[in-house]
Amino acid sequence: MITIDAVQIDEDIERGAEGGPEFSTIIVTAASGAEYADQRWSHPRRKWNIAYGIQSNSDLQSIVAFFKARAGRARGFLFKDWMDYTLTDENIGTGNSTDGTDGTAAFQITKLYTDAVNPYTRNITRPNATGFVVKVDGTTKTLTTHYTINTTTGVITFTAGNRPLAGQAITVTGEFFVPVRFDTDFLEISAEWAQAGSLPDIDIIELKE
Repeated sequence: MITIDAVQIDEDIERGAEGGPEFSTIIVTAASGAEYADQRWSHPRRKWNIAYGIQSNSDLQSIVAFFKARAGRARGFLFKDWMDYTLTDENIGTGNSTDGTDGTAAFQITKLYTDAVNPYTRNITRPNATGFVVKVDGTTKTLTTHYTINTTTGVITFTAGNRPLAGQAITVTGEFFVPVRFDTDFLEISAEWAQAGSLPDIDIIELKE
């Protein structure tokens, strides 16, 4: 498994990224002309080009240093997709405890993308613990007292005696990252003026967890 470092590139560079989710589908055309879809992935893999966010020589030097620290494709890092990085009162499950000591303790953080025909649920594995809010039946719970949050799996675990009771909704609000890596071992820098330059492409790709 690729090691994922708990570090980010500069947020100003992240904001300029261009990209999004990609599925893998094989379309087979029958002799009649009818088409059949072989969906190879049930979850998309996201990828971006972050070169568009580089606006200065300082940005360029920052990315080069960051790239060297990750050893190209060898090590992953955390990326904030500014088009999709928040959870707002997202329902991640319903309690089933009778007295707070039994029943389900662990709940995976998820995000639902609504659709009238085929809604999609995404597992969130890299929540940002800073400012993260967990509520049970509308009441905000306290980190470490009522629950713990694993920032490498996205699992919330309620402490002994504080498991959500039957029928109580568990909701979360906060931000999350995407685990990614560089999709190249070579940065092609174009020198354009004294002590400055540009990078036409810096591709990063999501690491599936």
